[in-house]
Amino acid sequence: VLLKDGAYQVVRHPGALGFMLIFLLLPIIISTHVPFTPLSVAAIIVLIAYMHYGVCIEERMNIEKWGNEYRQYMKDVPRYNFIRGLWNLRKRG
Repeated sequence: VLLKDGAYQVVRHPGALGFMLIFLLLPIIISTHVPFTPLSVAAIIVLIAYMHYGVCIEERMNIEKWGNEYRQYMKDVPRYNFIRGLWNLRKRG
C-alpha cells in the first residue's frame, strides 16, 4: 500500500527529514556541554549525505514497485521541503 495520508501528504520522507533535523540541531542543543568542533561538522555532513543516499535508493525501489503512481506522487509531494509541501497541500485541499 502506497501511503499518501498524514505526514506523507506534506513530505515523501518524514522520518528521514526528522533524522536530518536531529543531526543538525542536536549539536546546537548540547553545545553548552560538548564543544562544537570541525569534526562534528564533518560528521553531520556525512550523516546527512548518508541519509540522502538512502532516500534516493528507496525512491528508485518505490518507482520499480509502484511505477507511474509513485512518479505522480513524486511530482505532487516534495522530498524534504515541508514548507513547499504545506503550500502544495493548501492548494490541493
